[in-house]
This record gives sequence, structure tokens and C-alpha cells, in this order.
Amino acid sequence: KVIEKDAWTELKEFHKVMGGTFHPAEEGNFVPIRTRSGGMLAKAKALQTGKIPTSFNTPAIKKAIGDLVTGSEALDKLVHKKKSSDKAVMESLTKLHDTFHVIQGLCND
Repeated sequence: KVIEKDAWTELKEFHKVMGGTFHPAEEGNFVPIRTRSGGMLAKAKALQTGKIPTSFNTPAIKKAIGDLVTGSEALDKLVHKKKSSDKAVMESLTKLHDTFHVIQGLCND
């Protein structure tokens, strides 16, 4: 399963954007997420439309990926709304990060 997870390109691509935006935001730097929210949404959609490795092709993972797309859309809208506060962006991003960890956890079961 580890090899299959490592070969899941779309999951790795989403993880790169998540890592490159979540950790800076935790430290108070919102520039990465405010400039890359559209890219994150695109990666979430690619994850949803891409081929899910056989051992991960479960209803739970499909639901979590759907939640990831929904959360990415909400975050992207929030980022592009005038006067969205860093606090609101962080809350949305944190929820998305938690959803991503659900997928990671399901892949590790």
C-alpha cells in the first residue's frame, strides 16, 4: 500500500500545495495561500478526476476527496472575496488540512 500511495501522483501534487501554503499560514504568512488557492482547487479536482489506486478506491476515500474539492472551492472563494480576514482564511485552510489528513489516514490503514 505504501508503494501505491507513493505512486499516487495527484495526491502528492495536492500535498505539495497544501504543505507550501498551510505551514506558512500557521506562521502568519498568508501570501502563499492567497496566491495559490486556485492552484490548490485545481489539484483537488485533478485528484477527484484522476485514477485512484485500486487499494484506495473506497467509498470513504471518494467521499473525503469530494470534501477536499468542496473545501478547496470554499477556500478559493473566500480568498478572492474582498476583505476576507486572515483568521477566516486560516479556519477554512485548517478544515481543508484536516480533510487531507483523513485521506492520508485512510491510505495508511
